[in-house]
Amino acid sequence: MESSADKLIIEAPHLLTPPQRFISWLLTTLGWLAWFYLWLPAFKWCWNVVQTGVLFDTAGRVGELTTLGIYTLIGVFLGLTLIVWAMSSYYKYKGVDRRKSRGDTRPQDVADQLGIPLEVLQAGKDKQIMVVHHLPDGGVSRIDALS
Repeated sequence: MESSADKLIIEAPHLLTPPQRFISWLLTTLGWLAWFYLWLPAFKWCWNVVQTGVLFDTAGRVGELTTLGIYTLIGVFLGLTLIVWAMSSYYKYKGVDRRKSRGDTRPQDVADQLGIPLEVLQAGKDKQIMVVHHLPDGGVSRIDALS
């Protein structure tokens, strides 16, 4: 039995047509294959370590180690930059609450913005469950206060 909540869930496989379900399955499979493909160098390195027992073969790889050192320095620099930025913001705004109230909103203003009568807004004020029906352009067509 299909409940009204099923219509509200965006990703509900049982609501997809067979071609949509196949495309979803295909894209998911391709994504997983790409993910495994990107891990192949790490798997190859682990296999070589198990086979040879050597973690790093540094002979003839001075250029690669230099590149690794440069990347490490760049990473450290970026990390320190973020830490300095966070610390400066912390000391700049320490103890100051920068959040400010936007002020009180009148119920009539809310009703006008939603395009509904004030009575409907007031009727739903004390309700726990409300259903909002939308127009095709996204506007509110009506609101039902259930309980």
